[in-house]
Amino acid sequence: MVAVLAMLVGGNNLWAQRYHWEWSPRSPRVMPRTFVGVEGAIGSALHRTTLPYVEDLITCCTFADGTGTPLRFAVIAERWVAPQTAVTAGLGYSQTSGVFTAATQGFPTVEYGTVETAYDLETSFRYLHLQGGVRQRLFGSMASIGLDLRAMVRVAAEYTLTERVVSPDDYRFADGSSSIAIDQQVLYSSSSVLLEPSLLFQYDLPLQLGFVISPMVSVQMPLWSVSATHPWTYLQASAGLRIVRGL
Repeated sequence: MVAVLAMLVGGNNLWAQRYHWEWSPRSPRVMPRTFVGVEGAIGSALHRTTLPYVEDLITCCTFADGTGTPLRFAVIAERWVAPQTAVTAGLGYSQTSGVFTAATQGFPTVEYGTVETAYDLETSFRYLHLQGGVRQRLFGSMASIGLDLRAMVRVAAEYTLTERVVSPDDYRFADGSSSIAIDQQVLYSSSSVLLEPSLLFQYDLPLQLGFVISPMVSVQMPLWSVSATHPWTYLQASAGLRIVRGL
């Protein structure tokens, strides 16, 4: 009778994080509160910028909206500070790409009439990042909502700029190609450090003893411009997976 009453009174605390693992009675263990593991995510980004391409003191075009594919990997640690609240910390790698297109005014020719071309700019930024965050269970379920903050240190910045023929289809540049690479500097300077807050939604699925796998979706954007000289921001939506093991 005493055992039954103890179970009824303490039942709400049996699984502090709602991880209903079956512990062996021969090997008594305490429910872990600290977990370590890895996470990865891939998504889609919408870039907004005003990035001019200037050649011989003349602004040939200005890049505006663009799209990209962000990637992120991290090693993380998580600590449950309350039955429904966890804090996280991690170290990882992030990559943000961008593809932009800007039309030109065209130029007249005798044989082909007005030739229309466009500039294509492809960018890639790589960062090492430190992250910290907190998440809260929703209504006592396995779902949670959280907020992360990443301090991102740029380790590489690359881009390619090409000009391609839009019309007429049979026009070719001097080398006989329909597109040419342009060896001109466009990204004069980019921010060496970015702070990126991220709002995430996560659902925990306990697996075998001590392991948790968590699908997650998130939305993030930088607190200031990617470019050090021109306005440039992005909005990313990502889907990923986190796998951790209790200590």
